[in-house]
Amino acid sequence: MREGTDVFLEKDYESSEDAYQARNDRAALLTTQGKEVLCQDLVAPVSGRMVYVVQIIEPESDEPQRRSGGKQRYANNKRPTPRKPAVVLADPQSDEFADE
Repeated sequence: MREGTDVFLEKDYESSEDAYQARNDRAALLTTQGKEVLCQDLVAPVSGRMVYVVQIIEPESDEPQRRSGGKQRYANNKRPTPRKPAVVLADPQSDEFADE
């Protein structure tokens, strides 16, 4: 799960309603802290039990996000120039294939 995501499993509570209420309480707390949240009601595929999720939505910034760690893909942010083909194929209808 992403950072800023809380999961409330039905199996961890007395009832589905208790898990639902715990998720809503967490969402309300985050909202009062000025965070924007997304709440989802999901069903676990194997057990069929409810999974309640609250996720913090990060505001989009004007600056593009940079990858942390790792090398730059291209030196000086310049893309490599395409290479010329090593073998130049002749046109079969040209004079090069004429009988000598």
